[in-house]
Amino acid sequence: MPETILLVDDDVKMKSIVAEVLQHEGFTILTAMNGKDALQILENNNVDLTLLDIKLPDIDGIELLKEFIRGKPSIPVIMISGFGTIDRAVAATKLGAYDFLEKPLEPQRVFVTIKNALEKSRLEKSQKALVEDMMIRYGVIGVSEALRKLCAAASRIARLDTPVLITGENGTGKELLANVIHQLSGRKTLVCMNCAAVPHELIESELFGHKKGTFTGAVADKLGKFQAADHGTLFLDEIGDMSLEMQAKILRALETKEVCMVGGNEITKVDVRFIAATNKNLQEEIQKGRFREDLFYRLRGVTLHIPPLRERQEDIQPLAKHFLDKFCQDRQMPKKRLPDETIKLLQEQEWRGNVRELKYVVENLAIFADDDSIDHLQVLTLLHSLSQTSKPETFNLLASTSTLKDITSLYEKNLILNALKETHGNISHAAEKLNIDRATLSKKIKRYGLKP
Repeated sequence: MPETILLVDDDVKMKSIVAEVLQHEGFTILTAMNGKDALQILENNNVDLTLLDIKLPDIDGIELLKEFIRGKPSIPVIMISGFGTIDRAVAATKLGAYDFLEKPLEPQRVFVTIKNALEKSRLEKSQKALVEDMMIRYGVIGVSEALRKLCAAASRIARLDTPVLITGENGTGKELLANVIHQLSGRKTLVCMNCAAVPHELIESELFGHKKGTFTGAVADKLGKFQAADHGTLFLDEIGDMSLEMQAKILRALETKEVCMVGGNEITKVDVRFIAATNKNLQEEIQKGRFREDLFYRLRGVTLHIPPLRERQEDIQPLAKHFLDKFCQDRQMPKKRLPDETIKLLQEQEWRGNVRELKYVVENLAIFADDDSIDHLQVLTLLHSLSQTSKPETFNLLASTSTLKDITSLYEKNLILNALKETHGNISHAAEKLNIDRATLSKKIKRYGLKP
């Protein structure tokens, strides 16, 4: 199918000559005399490339370029500049135009520039499709450009043996990204360890293994994470929490590709792709003497930063829908939906806990929704409830051991506590706030063992 080019210029003679040349080369040509017509054509047709004169009768070509990029960013634009507009044409390329051509137009140069622009566009579309397929395959949910670029980078470095450092706040999905890199690498096993979750005295044994009898409870030889990840990938989360002593041992293992079990003398060669993650600024930790500079430079062969959710709001809608649909499906609950006003409210939140926090909130909303639509007022109520506790982690109402009755009771108890707190223990006022009668509230206070 021939590719379509939109030619925007008020010079009828020049436009006719260029159109004839391009039609001869097999292109379909659409023409416009002004910006208004050009926008209309772009909206109603599948255009592959635009040739845009910088001077038009109704709108400045630079302003029209901005409109094109805002509405159809994937369509390459080549600017046409006359005498005295070269500087502006150069400025247009900085705004996103592919290139510019000077009048009088030379047919061969026009054709070559268009051919190169279309080839680049096809390559970018192909790469974008590959990244989208990869995101679907490995469960990466989102539509933001930042997330697409991150996944594209992960795809490019996956088959390298270079260490990878993933940075980002808690809950942004660092382990998921490590898994994507591993899955694309072709290596064997992915072995994960959270450095902050393992007691300091056990980390060395966990990483390098131990010999029988090395310490109390060591009733048999045990392989460490490095040996388990041989010919695979070792992912260490929260590496910034590791002691300086252990950092030195990690550095040695990375440099020599050798490990020795605790209590043993035998050196074992390992082939491990190393991925580390942290929510800390390691350069600041180096300045404070809490992280080794040599290990930092060893780790940062490739550094991938995951932006916080508040900086990629366009990902909130697909994430929230995914979490809601999956939660309802897993628990065989009726399917629920998120209206636009609810999505807008979710997008306005800070999400300090990032994707993990969004997941918890959406799942809580699914439980307490009165019908198939989650009202934005329910979001406000839940967020207010969670904000009143000094320990937000206690409001992960979705512990796998909880029944629906347990979860409902916990939520109800929290609402009552908040109402009593806001009314300074006045039961009548609290009952009014909760829209129940005083006697019912008194019974619930007694049932939950609360003190007004």
